[in-house]
Amino acid sequence: MFARRWDRGLRALGVIPVLVGIAIIYAAANGICVILHYRGRSQLKPWDVDSDHEELVVGSGGGLEEKGDGGVSWRQRYRRRWVVRRIFDREAVVQEQYILDGQRIIFGQAVWTGFLVCVPLLMVLLAV
Repeated sequence: MFARRWDRGLRALGVIPVLVGIAIIYAAANGICVILHYRGRSQLKPWDVDSDHEELVVGSGGGLEEKGDGGVSWRQRYRRRWVVRRIFDREAVVQEQYILDGQRIIFGQAVWTGFLVCVPLLMVLLAV
């Protein structure tokens, strides 16, 4: 293994980027962008962005259907967007304390998950 000739301290420092990467992946899997969380903002969902143009009408089956401009739902408008536009969609300041608390809890869970994954990795790297 090529890492044997490196000093133990250097091998231990290699775990820090792994911890950060695992924490970011865990937070993203739970729907939180770490950068937007740090800035106190949240990405708007497609139904929030187009909510001014939509109205709910009673469909032929008796259920509610979403209708927007010209009968096009937000799902169809969202599918027509470019992928880059879907990723970098509009964002807004998070004003509700409950949402911020939930984001902090998920972020803490992400850091702990990264720590728990990196401890065995660190033991393997330092044992070699």
